[in-house]
Amino acid sequence: MSRIPDWAGERDAVARGAAWLDAHEPGWAGAIDPALLQMEHCNRCVLGQLFDGFYHGLARIGPPDRSLIPWAVAHGFTVVGAGKRVQELTVFARLTKLWREEVSRRVPRSPQQPEKQP
Repeated sequence: MSRIPDWAGERDAVARGAAWLDAHEPGWAGAIDPALLQMEHCNRCVLGQLFDGFYHGLARIGPPDRSLIPWAVAHGFTVVGAGKRVQELTVFARLTKLWREEVSRRVPRSPQQPEKQP
């Protein structure tokens, strides 16, 4: 059975992915809707939101071959081989949280305005 990456490993992977996007897709974070972000969903993950689908994003990154999946895992874009599906979903949930943190560091959200009193 494959070992589930720890938080530190996931944090490092997401940091690598964010740095890659900074270098190759400047302004990428502004195109991500954190409320919709779900790393386990092909159209709501980071690559899905940026490139109209996870697999379209992989195709844009390079030739569609097996070496792209390990690269995507190493850069925090997906999970492969975490074991049981429930374990994969746990890792995806942690990746989602970490990607939201990366987006918020790059695109500060304005605090909600207090409701005006009548």
